[in-house]
Amino acid sequence: MTIPRYAVEKEYEILRAELVDGKKYVFERPFLIITGALASIQLVANEYAILFAPIVVCLLSFNFWFTVNRMGSMARIIAYIVLILDDQDSPWFGWETSLRKYRKWLKIDKLGIRKIPVSEDAASDSLRFYPVIFYIHVIANWLIVALSVAYTVLMPCSITFLIVIITLISVCVFTYYANNNSPGILRLEIEQNRIVWKKVFKNWNTL
Repeated sequence: MTIPRYAVEKEYEILRAELVDGKKYVFERPFLIITGALASIQLVANEYAILFAPIVVCLLSFNFWFTVNRMGSMARIIAYIVLILDDQDSPWFGWETSLRKYRKWLKIDKLGIRKIPVSEDAASDSLRFYPVIFYIHVIANWLIVALSVAYTVLMPCSITFLIVIITLISVCVFTYYANNNSPGILRLEIEQNRIVWKKVFKNWNTL
């Protein structure tokens, strides 16, 4: 089919803007959480500072979950741009229509995106900023654990000990989730999404 280039170019601009916004959000949020926590600690008495440990860990963990989902969306968009918008001979039905078919395919194909085998050589570097975000969350969370333990040693009591245990458990759960979403795993998602998009357009009429 003949692709109306004006429509493709407009869609390209919109998707590129979404990628830029997504990158900005994932960089800004962890720093806002950390600086906000540091500023808030200055406003409370020392004996209450330990209460911020599990709160900040939960905020960072939630933000990391948000970041991983954002990375998945960005990988899907990048794969679509490379496969469809950058190739003038590719079929074009519009992003929203294609995304709806994409989601239908995922319901049909029970394998899951991350289980699609791809070569390491085919991995894209378009999400190369993700390792920085990943390690900011990991280091920040474990640093909070270390500071919490040090605080408990200096000001030991049953409450601070309990808070440290809660914080440690929370960080262990976070670490397990982070390990399943490491940079080495996510760097394959663009190529995995490209394979899914190929299947979607190959089976377009049956979806």
